Amino acid sequence: MQCQLINLTILKKVTLFFCVLFTFAVNAQTADFKVQHIQDDIARTGGTNTNFTPINSLNSAIALSNNNRKTHAGSNTNSGIQDGDDMSGARQLTDNSTLTYYRESASINRDMRFNTSLWEYIGPTGGGNEFIVRGRYAISLNGATNSVTQALLGITNANKCIPFITGILNNSTRDDADSSTAIAYLENSNYP
Repeated sequence: MQCQLINLTILKKVTLFFCVLFTFAVNAQTADFKVQHIQDDIARTGGTNTNFTPINSLNSAIALSNNNRKTHAGSNTNSGIQDGDDMSGARQLTDNSTLTYYRESASINRDMRFNTSLWEYIGPTGGGNEFIVRGRYAISLNGATNSVTQALLGITNANKCIPFITGILNNSTRDDADSSTAIAYLENSNYP
């Protein structure tokens, strides 16, 4: 009986030690991403924002629209029906501490609200969640050209690549929603 009681006490201590060790190991993990949420009201002349924590590298961060369009949410006041150029806009990280906004210069003279999330990979190099930005591209579409193929460099596995649209500029002075839509996809997955 004495031996069983000692063994039970030792087992409780070992179990408690294991639970404390396991809890420490689980809580010792760090996040692989830092996400910053930014809201700006941007004039028709465009603008910049430098009031965020600078990212470490343009190769490991992207700026994504949080609005229901790929552009912006429109005016922060109820301004009625907007033309295509009024609803166009784009954003881009232009350096480690600058988010640059673009709008059509002939659009309505009213600030438009842009909501953006900066996603930055801060995990270990080669980590399971790592993403690498392979480029930032601007393409031009119009009534005559409605499809463009953009070559991308540095892609080794197209099945692990995701293209993002971070804005659409449209100079239409009519209610042209079709001129404000686009699709981005990879055509070729024949990589090793």
